[in-house]
Amino acid sequence: MIESKFLTSYRDVRGEVYPSWKSKNEQVQFVEDRFSRSTRGVVRGMHGDAKTWKLCTCVYGQLALIVWDVRESKKYNFTLDDDKKLQVLIPPFCLNGHQCISEECVLHYKWSHPYSSPEEQWTVKYDDETISPHWPLHPSLLSDRDKNGKSLHELLKELNDDA
Repeated sequence: MIESKFLTSYRDVRGEVYPSWKSKNEQVQFVEDRFSRSTRGVVRGMHGDAKTWKLCTCVYGQLALIVWDVRESKKYNFTLDDDKKLQVLIPPFCLNGHQCISEECVLHYKWSHPYSSPEEQWTVKYDDETISPHWPLHPSLLSDRDKNGKSLHELLKELNDDA
């Protein structure tokens, strides 16, 4: 199940203080933090695997986050920004991708397993027909990995063949 919540912050004339994580789920233990900095229009994803939980928070700017639950064939759309501070907890067996919709954005990830390489993850093409992601902006820049990812249909066939 995809979980989302807003972080509560304390603000005064000096600025703002807010937590980045408060565990209520003892099943999830995070071992690595990562930051992804992008400029307007950049799309990253769709990526995922069978073992990693990810907690996503936008710490600067604004971005569109799309999550596809592989087991339930269900899509979730979120807008994350540094003002509302929405966090999204993504379980294993989900793909996620994001697009920067402000001039610049920074996505903070907490990972339950260390990131090793793109080959250790699934990569589904950023514009897969089944997922049908509706990116808010025309994608301005994509990695070769994301342009050349497999289709969701191909991923599901591989997962079924491995089962």
